Amino acid sequence: MDARATGLVGALREGMDREALLFGDLVGELDRLGASFKAKDWTRSLIVAQGLDGMARRIERAEAERAAVVADLAAALGVAPNTPLSSLVGRLEPSVRQPLDESGRRLRTAVFRLKTATGRLRYSAETLSGTLGRVLEGIFPGRRGRMYGPEGRPAVPTGAALVDHSL
Repeated sequence: MDARATGLVGALREGMDREALLFGDLVGELDRLGASFKAKDWTRSLIVAQGLDGMARRIERAEAERAAVVADLAAALGVAPNTPLSSLVGRLEPSVRQPLDESGRRLRTAVFRLKTATGRLRYSAETLSGTLGRVLEGIFPGRRGRMYGPEGRPAVPTGAALVDHSL
């Protein structure tokens, strides 16, 4: 393996490690957002949520940089640019492959933690939304805009509904 490919492997490792750290930071922010939901601290929730957009952009940039390094590594190894990373890693020497595999495991673990954190946040948001909906329906039963079916039971619209308010 030539010096250029060795440098690209190092850059790929650094990119994967940086991305894993960014995902870890995002997990921390999502946990903060969930805690603010539980505390019903809406100001803090809004502040944390606004910060998530910037974090997402940083992750997108890191992903694009990593993809560019993978394409450059494919070119340096003399394979097609669309070659999967797993195939590229298989072409590397074992001494170079092991640290890259470790970075890959860290990245996969960070992605799994992020998936778990988003699931927790989704559960918290759905629970909160359902609770607030029931409270509002109890306080303002006539203003809910509920639709009823022919049997007199509440109905959920399955498509667009046109309401003539002049009637």
